Amino acid sequence: MTDIDSFIRKHVRKILVEATPSAGAGDADQSQSDSTTIRRGKIGRGRISAASIEAGALALEDPQKLLKKLGIKSPSGSGPDRVLNLLRDAIQEKTVMSQAYRGLEVKKNEDGESYIRIRPANGLSERNAALYMLHVLVAAKGLIGNIGVGVVVGLDDANQAVIQFEKK
Repeated sequence: MTDIDSFIRKHVRKILVEATPSAGAGDADQSQSDSTTIRRGKIGRGRISAASIEAGALALEDPQKLLKKLGIKSPSGSGPDRVLNLLRDAIQEKTVMSQAYRGLEVKKNEDGESYIRIRPANGLSERNAALYMLHVLVAAKGLIGNIGVGVVVGLDDANQAVIQFEKK
């Protein structure tokens, strides 16, 4: 690879990372029209898959198209229940997401705080499972507005995909 190729690749990657809402770990979502935020937690190192970058761009540019493509409808409930209902509806329907995820589990950490464990199906890494869920939540927030709670999507200390709720 020549120096020019390396230079071009470096700048294209930089542009792609700047175009996604989850460019840096812990950055707040750009569409903060209310008090809830959707943030990307730690997801590990390495290249982000092209499909995840595409889903992220679609979540920002046309959230309705992404949610329709995935078969997701407006959720019921409020706060953490609304997030859980949104994702459960998406996974339980006969959609692309039902093939990529085995389910969701509501668990409690040692402090007694609830979180959602994302269970990807075979072939989908924990990292990509977390990133796709992040993009789905960003699209849902872009379409329905306030989801009722702040969330952090990423990997826990055991490198399992999780959705954690922010404290008020």
